[in-house]
Amino acid sequence: MVERCFADRALAREVVRGTFPVRVDADRRPDLAERFGMGGWPSVVYLTPEGDWVTGSTYMDPVDLVDLARRVRIYFDNPKRREDLERARGYLKERIAQEVPRGLHPPSSELLQQLVDSTRTAVARGAHPGFEALTMLLEYGRLKGEGDAGEAALGMLDRLACGPMRDRDGTFFLAPLTSDAAVVDREKNLAVNAGLLGTFARAARQTGREKYREVAVGLGEALRQGFYDPRNALFFAGYAGVCERALLNEEATPLRDPAFYTGWNALAVSAFLDLYRAVGEDRYLEIGRRVLAALRRRMVRADGGFRHFPNAPDDIPLLLEDQALLARAALDLFEIDGRVEDLRFARHLADTMLEQFAHGSGALHDRMPEPDRAATPALDRLLPSGNGVAVQVLLRLHALTGHPPYRERAGGILTALVGPHIDRAAYLGALCRGIIAYLHPSEPSKPRIESL
Repeated sequence: MVERCFADRALAREVVRGTFPVRVDADRRPDLAERFGMGGWPSVVYLTPEGDWVTGSTYMDPVDLVDLARRVRIYFDNPKRREDLERARGYLKERIAQEVPRGLHPPSSELLQQLVDSTRTAVARGAHPGFEALTMLLEYGRLKGEGDAGEAALGMLDRLACGPMRDRDGTFFLAPLTSDAAVVDREKNLAVNAGLLGTFARAARQTGREKYREVAVGLGEALRQGFYDPRNALFFAGYAGVCERALLNEEATPLRDPAFYTGWNALAVSAFLDLYRAVGEDRYLEIGRRVLAALRRRMVRADGGFRHFPNAPDDIPLLLEDQALLARAALDLFEIDGRVEDLRFARHLADTMLEQFAHGSGALHDRMPEPDRAATPALDRLLPSGNGVAVQVLLRLHALTGHPPYRERAGGILTALVGPHIDRAAYLGALCRGIIAYLHPSEPSKPRIESL
């Protein structure tokens, strides 16, 4: 889009004439992407000077963008049209306020079965709802002895391991661009690969099948050698995709994104600890320890919250998913090493989430501050839902500490979020894992510690 659109002189003139252009990295500022994005990348969005949404689109050709820019400018050049725009926005706000919210669904075995069936059906039809949903199906299949749920997840893993989404070095591309995956987005993303590493490692441990072990080890080694920065003890964000034409040139090298993101690295910690459990290689445990220590050292703010990236200014909101994934990684390490310091750290993060991200519905905001605009995310996207991971953390802490409010708040989050999104069950993997933990609490691997 940069090459085709913003290099166009007519469009450049129109942009300068009528707007103040701002370019946003959606990985670096997911809070802005969540608030203003159009659901796909790239997004072009027009805002009022007050930051209210006017209109927008995903990719557009230069001619269409010029036309859109001119139509938007008409509203601001003509006071009467601007009044019409504000009147229409007022009607929209009134209509939204009058909408009746969907019913609440407290966690129940019947609800869980409905969600699992919907996810399993979607996966069996070829949909890929994300690694958290696949992990949920594996957990449910093992817990209930229900082979269909686990086999649906394993079938998807088989397709991924042998399909066009997997590169020769063992890593996975970002996403298919066509329904048959004949064309794929060749970006290699840490979050996606770390999530799949954890899922393949769990499948290897649960089934004992050598093919899953081989995929997990190959992916882990590729991440360790190609994504890990030993000097900083953190993982890079990934590599930009190489276009299909460039593939004909053997010397084409994808550009590395050198950013470090808290949630992505926390997800990698959990994945490498899963790999350690599956194969018993100490180097995977050690890398998990080092990355978690680096995150605690480099990402913490004076108020105890954790930044999205190093040296992020304090006016950039804290993200729920960063705090939740970091807490989950700390609990994963505690279950292996048994260090009370890791459990205490996870509890600090959980208490921070409950105090600072609280929403009146019982769920948690996706960022803090900005409570007037923040959403309560339920669906898994690039990363698992922050609320879903928070539920998992709270229930694990309840099992380890016996502190009743953790279970109560986890139930409140589930009740607030599952019902309104039940029609998209296949993308509620993190929340569904939370329901499993809520209805079927497991015995902690370590003795209960009631005072920290």
